[in-house]
Amino acid sequence: MGNVKGKKCVRPQCGTTYSITPVRKYCDCGALLVDSDTAPEKKVVPINKPENRPQKPRTNKKAQLVLLLDDDQEIAFELKQSNTIGMSTDKGPVDIDLTQYTQREFISRRHAQIYLKDNTYYITKITKKHSVHVNEKAVSDAPIKLISGDMVLLSKKLVFQFEEV
Repeated sequence: MGNVKGKKCVRPQCGTTYSITPVRKYCDCGALLVDSDTAPEKKVVPINKPENRPQKPRTNKKAQLVLLLDDDQEIAFELKQSNTIGMSTDKGPVDIDLTQYTQREFISRRHAQIYLKDNTYYITKITKKHSVHVNEKAVSDAPIKLISGDMVLLSKKLVFQFEEV
């Protein structure tokens, strides 16, 4: 260990010995050099090493809504942070456009909303005219948490399966 005016320098985790000076307060590995009088009880850990950085919560969760058609055909819609399900019109597009898969009288222009909050997907009903069900449970104004494998039914006509990927 190095000495600074009679005080011992606490060695960083990398094992390099340096003297603490007004200019040199950090080791090349990023660890703070502390004299033995003010040294913390715990080990000095370099903060610039990737394994020592705090991990950010995962926010890039991937999921899809799979439309199950009568002829055993499946059409997958990749979900974003927020997704409006319905029929595109001259009033504007929707994120998941069902225009080509059913008749207009069964699906509203803005039928339902699926969104990601706190790393969990939820579905809410937007339409007042048509129904939305998750696993045979009617969706009202309160959002329902979606879990991989849940079946989503719109107007008792279109069946979807929610899948996390």
